[in-house]
Amino acid sequence: MSNDTPSWSGDDAGSTQPPPPPPPPAPSYGADEVTWSEGSPGAGPVGGGLAKRFGARIIDGLIVGIPVGLVLIFGLGFDPAGYVYSILTAVLNLAYFVFLESSQGGTLGKRLLSMTVTSVAGQRISAEQAFRRNWWLLLGLVPVIGPLASLGITIYIAVTISGDPANRGFHDKMADAVVLER
Repeated sequence: MSNDTPSWSGDDAGSTQPPPPPPPPAPSYGADEVTWSEGSPGAGPVGGGLAKRFGARIIDGLIVGIPVGLVLIFGLGFDPAGYVYSILTAVLNLAYFVFLESSQGGTLGKRLLSMTVTSVAGQRISAEQAFRRNWWLLLGLVPVIGPLASLGITIYIAVTISGDPANRGFHDKMADAVVLER
């Protein structure tokens, strides 16, 4: 008597059941791998928009700028128009962003506005990635043209955030990072 049922080879030799399908791929938060949405549930993560990110930068500027300015001017006697003041402000701003983004997933401003910074794979970013996102803050170290270059980079970041479906600016792409709304 002939058996017309196909037999499967491999570990289940002689079994009449086909092998199980492979598991689905792990979720990813990269702009190329995910369908990004404008807030529709279940369509993928939502990138933090320009207005919200701008608001977070203002909050962070106040959180860092006011105490640092008060200490440098009144505590240490630095001239706010002086080069040493500019150096200290640029370095402290960069340290604030790098430390909080890599250790907490976002600055105080981003966390207050319900945003988080992750890698495109969905993990917390490293200090190196946070530095790559925020290196341009050091433009304040360059006398005369530093503030103009910083303004130009800020405008370019805004344009690239607005023009990207995942709301990723060029600085996010440089760091393989994404700012997500929670």
